Amino acid sequence: MEKLDTKSTIPLYKQVADIMIKELDKVKSENKSEIIGTDDKLLAERNLSEHFNVSRITIRQAMDMLEEKNYINRIQGKGTFVNRDKIVKPLQESKSFTSLILDSGHMPGAKLKSASIQLANELDQEVFNITKEDYVFVMKRLRFVDDVPCAYEVTHFKKTFSNLGDLDFDNKSLYDFMQKEMGYDFHTVEKTIEIVYADEEISKIFNIDLNTPVVLLKAIVANQDGEITNNVFEYLLSDKFIFKV
Repeated sequence: MEKLDTKSTIPLYKQVADIMIKELDKVKSENKSEIIGTDDKLLAERNLSEHFNVSRITIRQAMDMLEEKNYINRIQGKGTFVNRDKIVKPLQESKSFTSLILDSGHMPGAKLKSASIQLANELDQEVFNITKEDYVFVMKRLRFVDDVPCAYEVTHFKKTFSNLGDLDFDNKSLYDFMQKEMGYDFHTVEKTIEIVYADEEISKIFNIDLNTPVVLLKAIVANQDGEITNNVFEYLLSDKFIFKV
């Protein structure tokens, strides 16, 4: 990392900010830095002051400059984080997560967390017009953007889709497979968006505090014949997406 030039006419806070901008850009591509952790969190002001051997006032001025230029996000009570590029998610379009991320110039990823057959809950009964004695197939996947977990997708299918549990959908598009290999053409029948608070499952998946606000997108999906095939619960980290109406 570059050193500060105490003899330069450039103010120290500006030099610190310039060095940190290079570190912020580097960590976005290499995910390593002396002043930024693997969770994108910067060292505390006190530690940065010691690292650069300058006053905390100088560090605070540099951080103000970085925040003004949208390089960092300050979250009260949590710290300061790298402001990575956000993904624009249009709410009116029925586009797979994989296609959305690729179109945004990023690398998508997926990890299957579980796939199981469960008794239908009340929403399943209503959506699929089935009884509480019927079963549904539930698939849970963690979705990544450039190897960073950003979305948790819980999908309830009609039981006839349970054969999907035998296939490998890690780092693959589920909907692309169903369209190309199974001949389905999907469209969203209904979609809602709300803010919910992370329960134990969600907080563990994202490694966030319990009751942290996250965005929940609910969608009911049908095939080309108008038959309801699945309903989706997509939990999204609010600092990773911009929602376009």
